[in-house]
Amino acid sequence: SVTRTHRGQGRIRHQDTALGHCLGYLTSRKAMVSSAQGQNFQLLFGVLLLTVALPSASSVCTTVQFKAKDSVSGADLVGTYALYKSYPAAGGHVGCIGSACGEMVTEDIPEKTDVKLKAGDYLVVGTVSGYYTSYALTSVAVQDPAQDAIVQLSMVKQMAVGQDRVLLSWGSSEDRDLWVYDAPQRTTKVGYNARTKSMLGGQVTLDVDVQNGPGLETTNFQNLNTDGKVEVWVHLFLASQQYNPTNVAAAPSKVEVYCYRCLDDNNAV
Repeated sequence: SVTRTHRGQGRIRHQDTALGHCLGYLTSRKAMVSSAQGQNFQLLFGVLLLTVALPSASSVCTTVQFKAKDSVSGADLVGTYALYKSYPAAGGHVGCIGSACGEMVTEDIPEKTDVKLKAGDYLVVGTVSGYYTSYALTSVAVQDPAQDAIVQLSMVKQMAVGQDRVLLSWGSSEDRDLWVYDAPQRTTKVGYNARTKSMLGGQVTLDVDVQNGPGLETTNFQNLNTDGKVEVWVHLFLASQQYNPTNVAAAPSKVEVYCYRCLDDNNAV
């Protein structure tokens, strides 16, 4: 989702702000322009020559920055981002590459670079060395030009040998909890009040517990027996509410599974 933050000092900003136009996107490099307002002109970015149509002066755009954080530690990461529109529906964007992600708006956007976008829906693909590629859908709305929008991606570090990880994320304000049970007996469990336990010959640890949404919780599995089973549950921590089709549809939870060595639905690695 898009959140707002006031502009700070020392930020990388465009050198062509006097134009007052929304170009769909910009990079932080200075654009060399020499044409009348509202006409087509050419932008020179290094050796890449693009032809862009200027919107009218009344067009309003939003300045967006892209940031990445480690999903466990919350540490800031340095990555690059690609931006698409007309992306695949119904989750078909996850794992996409290149043109399969939709119509490209721009790519190789560096960290903390301002991008001027028209209002609309976009797919952001984030890449950080040593982490799995992250995909995020975001809606950019027209807002106060004195503020910036921040699109933040949570990145998952690539799994080590014998490691697995489950992420729970949700966009509403409730407290939702990730629980893991030893499936055969369901007597051993890991959650907010039992953060780490030995299970199936290995260790299961709740890394992050979020008590006020929107949030992201993550549980790590290390060296579990390959022939064992665990159950992963999502709990809505409200005595007055229970999960039902209505509130699940209104504010769904997303559970993602990352593993060093996975089996697909055909029991193949």
